[in-house]
Amino acid sequence: MGDALADGISDHEARRDEFRTTPLWGVRFRRFYLHDGRATAFEDAVRAHGGEAADAAQAYENAGTDERAALLRFLGTL
Repeated sequence: MGDALADGISDHEARRDEFRTTPLWGVRFRRFYLHDGRATAFEDAVRAHGGEAADAAQAYENAGTDERAALLRFLGTL
């Protein structure tokens, strides 16, 4: 998740800079994102990721407007 999202808490096998990703099922009903709810929009949650998710965050940034809109529509069905 990177240093920006690290909460400094070790939990079972997760290190201080890792956390278990919540499944996306039901994401359309959520108002807050990330492990601590600091993001109020899906796009903000994606952009906040670093570490091993940095490539995915960059791919989102590089996607066109239509591709991003399609992703958000898809998430609205989960």
